[in-house]
Amino acid sequence: MSGASQQQTTPSSAQYYSRSEMVHYTVFENRSEKMSEDIYENPIQFEDNQPYKIQTIDIDDKIYANQSSIKPAKNNGFTAQNSVWKRRFTAAVFLGMLAVLLGGILGLLLNHKNQMTSCNTLAKEKKQLQNSYNNLTNERDQLQTSYNSLTKEREQQQTSYNSLTTDREQIRTRCNSLTKERDQLQTRYNSLTKERDQLQTRYNSLTKERDQLQTRYNTLNKECPDGWLLLGRRCYYVSTEEKTWAESRQYCKNRGADLVSINSPAEQKFVNWMCGYKEYIWIGLTDSGIKGNWKWVDGTPLTAAYWASGEPDNEKDEDCAYFYSTSSDSGAWWDYTCSYEYRWICEK
Repeated sequence: MSGASQQQTTPSSAQYYSRSEMVHYTVFENRSEKMSEDIYENPIQFEDNQPYKIQTIDIDDKIYANQSSIKPAKNNGFTAQNSVWKRRFTAAVFLGMLAVLLGGILGLLLNHKNQMTSCNTLAKEKKQLQNSYNNLTNERDQLQTSYNSLTKEREQQQTSYNSLTTDREQIRTRCNSLTKERDQLQTRYNSLTKERDQLQTRYNSLTKERDQLQTRYNTLNKECPDGWLLLGRRCYYVSTEEKTWAESRQYCKNRGADLVSINSPAEQKFVNWMCGYKEYIWIGLTDSGIKGNWKWVDGTPLTAAYWASGEPDNEKDEDCAYFYSTSSDSGAWWDYTCSYEYRWICEK
């Protein structure tokens, strides 16, 4: 059969399908174009207006060859299809109403269950409240008994209180007398403490003088150790490593010396010469005792100072002094944080 005859026959043939075949036809129309092409790979053959054969393909890709005898029908195909849709719509409405009815019944059942639960809960609460009421009644009776007992004890305590008040007055009089004696003893104690502090100060001063004389004596009776430099009657040591100010001083003390004290312009120039150019060197100057009151490590106050411009500025707890060597003859001093690590100079 030619292609033109197929195009003319295929649309009109839908009118001659049975009801079940009409459903298959509708499902197949909603599939993809590829599936439709696969379904219609075997063309429909007509034989002189006789019942013809149709091949269908299941959705699960199983091919069944079905032969159906379709007689030419009258033009009532659309009427039958409308009747099917009406029955489906009626069934859907009925199912919807049935679902609403079931939902209402379930709601009533849940409401009834909640009410029963509430009733049970209220009954339990009533029982608990009755028990609490009974317990409170018993507690009230016990409290009343305790109140009566406490009333008697209160009267006894009042009597004891009056007696203690009298004793307190007597003790207060004795306390005032002892307070006066204590003040007198405190005055005497303060006087003795002041005398002791004065004696301690004199003792410390004499001890320092003795130590200084002993150090000078030791220096005069022996030459400087290896690695130490001699200036006048004193020996100086310039470190090659870096330590904090406290660690540097301890290093010097372990060797019978202390951080250098600069007391003259000649000593200032000598220290600048020993340090080298642009070096940071700890010296024995600090105000850690009283802020702004700079003293040497041997306790002598600062007299001749060689501070740099604007120094000391006492920023960030800068309680220790270091020597900064320059190309000039004297160099300069700066105050800085004692925990920083610099080189140092020992003197003995």
